[in-house]
Amino acid sequence: GGTQEKWLEQQFQEAKNTNTVWNILGQSSLFGQRNNGSASQPKFFYDGWDAYAANRQRIIDQIEQYKVPNPVVLGGDIHENWVGYVKKNFNANDLNNASSTNVAVEFCGTSISSRAKTVVEKILPNNPHFVYANSKYRGYGVAHFEAKTLTTTLKAVQDVKDPESGSFTLAQFVVPAGTKEIIKTI
Repeated sequence: GGTQEKWLEQQFQEAKNTNTVWNILGQSSLFGQRNNGSASQPKFFYDGWDAYAANRQRIIDQIEQYKVPNPVVLGGDIHENWVGYVKKNFNANDLNNASSTNVAVEFCGTSISSRAKTVVEKILPNNPHFVYANSKYRGYGVAHFEAKTLTTTLKAVQDVKDPESGSFTLAQFVVPAGTKEIIKTI
């Protein structure tokens, strides 16, 4: 609502005046636009921020307006892993958005036990602002923030039905401070 948006804008305004290296926007879904259809027949993910495109655009505009240092959007609870860029403009008529500025990076994690309904690897090509998506494995993400880098490791459990199951690294990404660049390391 309006009260929350005003509070968030105030936090963005103050972000440059702190000694904070990273500015994290934690929320409970996928922030970036996700096309579940094709370029010619887009179908958006209305269980996330695609249902609130105007609100999302206000937040993106404020991050850019106030030059928020090192913005990172963290989300989850969508039963899939998504890693990508928050674009200045998610124009529904131009799904490639190749020329749109990267405003922030985003890491959205899966759940431990819920199964995905969509095979996201098939729709990844229609979402070029995302660099990674996985719906095959359940697990969790670990974000390690240091002064010069953010390292995010996506972990997967070997057997979701076994409470003693081990885990393995599914993928790992590094974001150097001062950039909005995602580098896949594993």
